[in-house]
Amino acid sequence: MELANRHLERSICVPAACETGRLYRRIQGLLLSDVEKLHAFEHFYKGTKDRDFYTFEQEHFGSAVINAYWKRQFASSRVGTREFSGNVKRALSAGISLEELCRIASRKHVNRGKRPKEFIKAIMDTKLHLKEKDTTDCLDIDMECGQPYGNQMFEAEIAFGSAHNPKVDRYLPIEEIRAALKRGMGAECDVDKVIDRYLEEEAKASEINILKPGITGEEYNRMVDADAAEVLKQIMARRAEAAQRRREQYDVVEYGDLIHFKRGDRLVPGIEKMLGRCFKVYHGVTKGEPYQKVKKRDQAGRRSCLIFLSRYLPLRDRDWEHIFQELEEHEEALERYYPAFMMRTDYEDQMRMVTAFALNDQLYNYARELADAEEGEIQEF
Repeated sequence: MELANRHLERSICVPAACETGRLYRRIQGLLLSDVEKLHAFEHFYKGTKDRDFYTFEQEHFGSAVINAYWKRQFASSRVGTREFSGNVKRALSAGISLEELCRIASRKHVNRGKRPKEFIKAIMDTKLHLKEKDTTDCLDIDMECGQPYGNQMFEAEIAFGSAHNPKVDRYLPIEEIRAALKRGMGAECDVDKVIDRYLEEEAKASEINILKPGITGEEYNRMVDADAAEVLKQIMARRAEAAQRRREQYDVVEYGDLIHFKRGDRLVPGIEKMLGRCFKVYHGVTKGEPYQKVKKRDQAGRRSCLIFLSRYLPLRDRDWEHIFQELEEHEEALERYYPAFMMRTDYEDQMRMVTAFALNDQLYNYARELADAEEGEIQEF
């Protein structure tokens, strides 16, 4: 923001949703109950919800409102579900006492007296009793990265939802946990017995290491059951290392890199193979009657048509200027740009390639060479 304001005549600031103080003042002017205001504050805040965030909530909303808010959150969740474990993690991160959490998420609202053991397990899975633990979650959205929530993250959430990390960045001695659960749950079950059994199984669990030589499917499944979040983290780390090695070997390793392609860049074989094939599909759009109608128009008509069709293609002013200049100077330029505005696809990688065809002259020419070479091989055969 500071960098942008150096070059702007009128200074700008981040949205209120990114600053706790400004967002709080905005919400205070709404005709909502205090609990509803807290819900809005939680929902609309776009920054990282760390200790400073929850300290701000405590200072400005108060314990009574916060407890009422969490009671409402737990009212619709059931023990053993991802929603419930997520609520437990968020509530404990917000500073709710464990005893108060037991009362808020009581059998009336959560398990109706049927699953107290699973409730205790959900609490123990937060690893409050461990001082040293990794609380990072590969499936959390990084609010600081500045990227939208894309399809890949959505698909990962569906496929690996059970691998959310339930560990909380907070510590309580095991005896305090026992006492809090006993006071909060009353005589629901033998708390000590359930906790002792959990600690025994935790002590027996083998080290999580998916790279262990000769690992069997059974061992792998036990690791997933013991700590799915850690298994997923190791998988992601392994893939990141592989991606780094590819980055060292190639210049273009993802479809998003195509927009920056330059002559002489090294492409991973899979993408290079797809370039020529996709180029043919890309230009197949010009075989239809709609293209012939646009081709018969004058320059102003062609520009108007492309502008009308530009809804799905993100372009900057400089891109438009370059395209219009090409249309003015080269009659065949329409054959290049028209398909980019006409193609529709739900696949992000395909759309990245289409966009690169339209905006990167060097890539477009290289893809055409690959397509011509492939056509020549077919004719020779």
